[in-house]
Amino acid sequence: MLSENCSLHIAEYAEISTTEACALGVDYERMCAMCAVMPHPAGWGLLHCREESEGRRVTLATSDVAHHRMLAATIDAAKGTLMEEKTRRLLGRTGPAGYAYARDGWPDDWARDLSHDPLPWHAISGGQMQKVGSARVFHITPEGASEGDVIFMIDDRRAAWTMLCPQDRGGTVYYGENVMVSASYPRVQWLAASWVAVQPGWPLRNVKPYIVV
Repeated sequence: MLSENCSLHIAEYAEISTTEACALGVDYERMCAMCAVMPHPAGWGLLHCREESEGRRVTLATSDVAHHRMLAATIDAAKGTLMEEKTRRLLGRTGPAGYAYARDGWPDDWARDLSHDPLPWHAISGGQMQKVGSARVFHITPEGASEGDVIFMIDDRRAAWTMLCPQDRGGTVYYGENVMVSASYPRVQWLAASWVAVQPGWPLRNVKPYIVV
């Protein structure tokens, strides 16, 4: 688990958004599923870093895209100057305060990962998660519809999480399956990430009617 006080060197940054998805010619919700994050309305900012003490690769995520873009602009302004490396290291110690989620590796590592880890992301706060709502869901499979539950949670930093709990197939949901809350209004749906049970964020559409705390 990544601690809040560890020193990081920011190697690169990226963004998951409808604008970025359009530029790449892919569907936004599918792009989110590939990275195992929920399709947040504003998108996601990703920092690809190296932990200075061990050199291991880690990725931080935030749904505060405005903060992420400001940090990215600061790095861009220092590129090609004597201050670039110092800026990347300094922001690695201060900038990540706005990033609530962490995951080992970078996207190319995730593409090769066959561990089927149901919890690839973890909360940087390291604290307990609190259930704040739930709903009945079903997901569309090649064999038909399968039922389950979805739990909406927050952690100590008020960061949102979604837990998917299918009732069959050994608790497994496969990449690209369409998951839908079983209610006529509001219609809440997203694409599942392969094998992942807990993802950062809540679905793209309004989940407030399901929040009870």
